[in-house]
Formats: sequence, C-alpha cells, structure tokens
Amino acid sequence: MHPAFVRSLITGAALSLMGSAAFAQAIDLSSGSAVVPAGVYGIDVVVTSGSGGGGGSDAARAVGGVTTQGPGGQGGSGTAVTSTIRVQPGQTITVVQGAAGAGGENKQRNNTGGKTGGAGGTGDGAGGAGGGANHKDYSGAGGGGGGASSLKVGNLIIIAGGGGGGGGGSWGVTGGAGVAGATTVDNLATCAGAPGVVGVGDEAAGVNGNPTGDGAGGGGGGGGYTGVVGAGGTAGRENANPFTSGGGGGGGGSCAYAGDAANSFVTPPTAAAGPAGGAGGLSSQNTGSFASPGSAGTVTAVVNPAVVAPPVAAVPTMETWGLLAMGALLAGFGVRRVRKQG
Repeated sequence: MHPAFVRSLITGAALSLMGSAAFAQAIDLSSGSAVVPAGVYGIDVVVTSGSGGGGGSDAARAVGGVTTQGPGGQGGSGTAVTSTIRVQPGQTITVVQGAAGAGGENKQRNNTGGKTGGAGGTGDGAGGAGGGANHKDYSGAGGGGGGASSLKVGNLIIIAGGGGGGGGGSWGVTGGAGVAGATTVDNLATCAGAPGVVGVGDEAAGVNGNPTGDGAGGGGGGGGYTGVVGAGGTAGRENANPFTSGGGGGGGGSCAYAGDAANSFVTPPTAAAGPAGGAGGLSSQNTGSFASPGSAGTVTAVVNPAVVAPPVAAVPTMETWGLLAMGALLAGFGVRRVRKQG
C-alpha cells in the first residue's frame, strides 16, 4: 500500500475523531433559532409542551352532617416528543416553547359579572383560556390550557400538544381534571400549530341556562395542530341537583412530518408524558387567590455525531479518464495482435 495513501487514511480518521469530540454538544436554542454547525448531520431533539393550569376552587358544602370539599381540577400534563433527525450544515433550526397555562381563580365572587379564568399558555398553538365562574356567590374558574411547542428545520416539523386546564370546582364538587397532551404522534403533511379552545364559562346570569344559581368555569384546551386541538371544558351547574363542576380542558394533538431526504427522521418520533399540570385550588384558600399554574415547555437539541453525511458518488477525474482511455487502446491493440497471429 502506498505510504501517501496510508497517511491520508490516518489523517482522515484523526480528523473524524476530533470532529466527533467537538460536535458532541448541545445547540443553544435560547433565542428561538440556531444554525446547524459545520460538519453536523444529525441531532437528538426533545420537544416538550406546556402543561395546563389548575382549576379554581369553590367552598366546602355541608349536607346532613357531611362536609364535602370543592377543589379545582388538576391541570393536564404536557407532552415530550423525542427523535433523532437528519439535518444539513448551515440550515436554520427554529423553535417555539409552549408556555404554561395559568391557574383559575378560587371562589370567585363578583356581583357585577364574572371574571375570566386562567390565561392559556402561548406557543405554536396557544392554549385556550379557562372559562370564568358565575357572578353569583362562590365558584371556581377554569385553568388555562398549556401551549404547544414546536421545532422546524427545512421541511421537517415536530409539534408537541399542550395539556388541558383543570375545571373549576363547584360547591362541594371537585373540578374535572385537564387531559394530558397527546402521546401519539401523527405523521401528517398538514402538521401545523393551532390554538386550543376556550373553556366554557358561566360569567353572567342567563348564560348557558343558569339564570339563578352559580356555576364553575371549564378548563381551557391545550394547544395542538390543525384539526386536533384541545376542547374547552364544560361549565358547572348549581341551579339543580346534582351539582356539577367545571369540566377539564382537552389535551392538544402531537404531530410530525419530514418532507425530504435532506431532513428526515433517523429514529421515528415517539411521545411520553411531559411536565405535570398545576394543582387545583383548595376550598380552604381565600377568595381572590389562584390555583397553581402549569409548567412551561422546553425544546432541546444535542448533536449526534453518529449521523454522518450521506455518501457522495465519485466523479471521475481527468487522470481517471486518461487511464480508462489508455486501457481501451491497449485492449484494442491486444485484440489486433491476436487476430494477426491467427
């Protein structure tokens, strides 16, 4: 083996090892975008959505010597979508980190009209706001839904659906729990962020068929993707037995899509439960306080040096073409000599 060729092999191997050590690092996405470094062709990503806020509480209820509490519902957890993706040096990665849904107000009381529930978290598909409680007496307002998070590079997109907000508690009835963001990742070309639905409120007399008694607000839906977003929770009722509390908001859908070979999934996206939702308010808490908010989502990307550049077809050089032509001439000369000898 020619010494120059051996030296080139050793040099190439050394550079490859040095490159792997240099690129085995996290990519800073704090500004919302980052450029793929030179020599990087694969990254491990985790896209985590925001979770829903807890529902506000209502007062405890004593009937026949038995006291039952009226806490708000727990917010739905977010979703964490994980995958290894193929990228190209110099491409721009853009991310949106879904924010947490805010908690609903506890034992809301406002005789001039109801207040709104917890705000939905911002995101690539914002969470829906929680529904407000009725203007009469005490009831809990719904928590806001968590915002969806996303990562995009080239034609590739990943969206993690947000958790639904917890429903507000009614008198002696616990609010409905928010639904977690979807842990099934749908593969669709129409994958694009979309906002969750606002929770149904019961803010004023005569709204939603509840003209006299008070009622709790439903939780806001989690942000998701077009066609699959979290539904708003239903409003509670206290104008007839049995009392009902506010329903929890639905969880947002999760999706992913890779449009070409330059940006593809090395490992298929999978999803699991993300951060827990906010706790619902307690009946012992004072009027004017709020249930706990959910947790904000995150997006991380770490270089995977095991993913290398695709092989490039060799282009013959002038020297190669010359050798091929000489070989053809020699072959032709040999054939003529054989014919003459025959």
